[in-house]
Amino acid sequence: MSFSYISNLESIAQQDDFIIYFPESLNSKESLLNEFSKKALFPDYFSMNWDSFEECLRDLSWIKQKRLIIIHKHLPLLNSKKNLKIYLEILNDASTYWKLYEPHELLIIFPTSLKESIETALNK
Repeated sequence: MSFSYISNLESIAQQDDFIIYFPESLNSKESLLNEFSKKALFPDYFSMNWDSFEECLRDLSWIKQKRLIIIHKHLPLLNSKKNLKIYLEILNDASTYWKLYEPHELLIIFPTSLKESIETALNK
């Protein structure tokens, strides 16, 4: 799994990082994708669906920083186990992709307290 679990979420960031921080829980796919598109500066062709989301996470050519950090204070999409699993799988796949093919680093950060919930969501 390509996620990191830490207790002090803000301590991971460095000055030159591009940070996407989700302090609140986003409970719908639409609100999550909308917030992501704004915070990650997704291009106009982003079409608010999982395929487009995955495509943008595998591109991110518009972000100049070498390291991109996505920090979640809460687990999103708790009202939809299916969408939560899809979201977590896309994040994991994008992070793995960047490790293999890109000159960038994508870090996905969650609080330590969410590790068991995430593992459970991915195994269903």
